[in-house]
Amino acid sequence: MKKTVATLLLLALGMTFAGNAMAETYTGRLASYFLSGPSNLPFRVYLDTSTPNCPGNLFYVDINNANYQAYVSGLLTAFSMQKSVIITYTVGTGGYCAISEYQVLA
Repeated sequence: MKKTVATLLLLALGMTFAGNAMAETYTGRLASYFLSGPSNLPFRVYLDTSTPNCPGNLFYVDINNANYQAYVSGLLTAFSMQKSVIITYTVGTGGYCAISEYQVLA
């Protein structure tokens, strides 16, 4: 019984780390943004170049993210100032890309 529990814990830890390994990075500029209702990817940004695994170059900020307001504010500022960003993302809802974190470049 103890071996079974230990094996399950190791498998769970392995899956947790595997999920983090799936994050990818994009560097470029924001071409536009779109605001929608709360249950429909409410804040979306579209990038200036093609990203192969993000349909329509659409990235979104998950409304359940604890830093949602800060993420939106920073992305709007980057867009307004035409700054480049480095976005780390995972494929999320509907195959679109969920922003995990980002950096605005000087």
